[in-house]
Order: sequence, then C-alpha cells, then structure tokens
Amino acid sequence: NKCYPSQMDASRLRKGLEKIVNTVRGIAHEETNRDLRNYKGGGGKSGKTSEACLMGLLLLSKDLERARLCFEEALRINPDDAYAYVGIGLYYSQKKDYERAITNYQTALKVCVENWEGLPSIHNNMSTALLGLNRYEEALKHIDEAIKLHPTFPEPYFNRGLHHNIMGAYDKAIDDLTRAIELEPDYFDAI
Repeated sequence: NKCYPSQMDASRLRKGLEKIVNTVRGIAHEETNRDLRNYKGGGGKSGKTSEACLMGLLLLSKDLERARLCFEEALRINPDDAYAYVGIGLYYSQKKDYERAITNYQTALKVCVENWEGLPSIHNNMSTALLGLNRYEEALKHIDEAIKLHPTFPEPYFNRGLHHNIMGAYDKAIDDLTRAIELEPDYFDAI
C-alpha cells in the first residue's frame, strides 16, 4: 500500500533514530541525503521513504529548509508518498504560502487510499491553509470531513471553532472549542 509506512524491526528503528538524532544535531543535508540514498534496510524503497519523511517531520520545527529537502528526497524515491506531500504542505503552511500548501495536500489526497489513517490530518491541514486564505466555506468542508473520519481528533474541532468565531457564530465556536478541550484536556490551543 503506497500510503502506509513499512514495518520496521527494532534494529532498523534504532538505526533510523540514530540518523534522526545526528540530523537534528547538525549533519549537513548533503550527508543526510547520501545516507538516505545508500540506506540498505530491509524495507526497500518504502523503508527509505518512511525514514526520509520521519526526518523531515522532526526537522520541521528546527530547520524548515532541511525538512523540505528530506520530503523532496522521499518523493524522489517514491513519487506516490502521501506522507511526503503532507510534509511539504506543512512546510509551506509554516511559510504562510497557503496556495502551495493546498496543492500538496490535494496531491496527498489523490495518491492516498480511501481508508488511510492520515486522511483526517490531511483534511485538517487543508482546512488550516484554506482558513489562512479566508476561503471559509471550503475550509469548513474539510473540517467536517476530518471530524467525520476521526470524531475524537481535537484539532478539527478547534479549527471549526475558529471558523465559527470568524463567521460570528459564537455559540457554535464555544461548543467546538469546548469539545476540543474535552477530547484532549491539555489542548492549550483551544483555551
């Protein structure tokens, strides 16, 4: 299945974590990309892709450009990797380039299987980018889809609460923000 990460045994996981730690500590991206190309783990291309995506996700909060390079490397290895498109979408969202973020989320939705566990997150991320462009009705459709797919995921309730607040539906906003906190009491974004 092209959207699911490969199964990793403990040895591969440990090696992957060591690479991630080294990457976060500051190994140059050329070395990281060389290591990814030379990786001979048991999972073949899907193992390489998953590792590149994991590295990219960890780097998103520390080094956006290196994160983008990891996701692009993942797509070079497997052009149908939904995780990589989501990662690039997150990269562009953090850069506030919402049009490019939306393009990558749309591609992730196209290459994904219908019941993939990551679909609610893609819809939620898409709604955030659409809200950033004041495309409220489109955003609401993706928020509602995320909630339909995963009703215990607090982030879409938070986004829908923001949407209702912007639209002046304050009672609905309070209901959704309260629901986000009920689902995850430490969900500080909703407070």
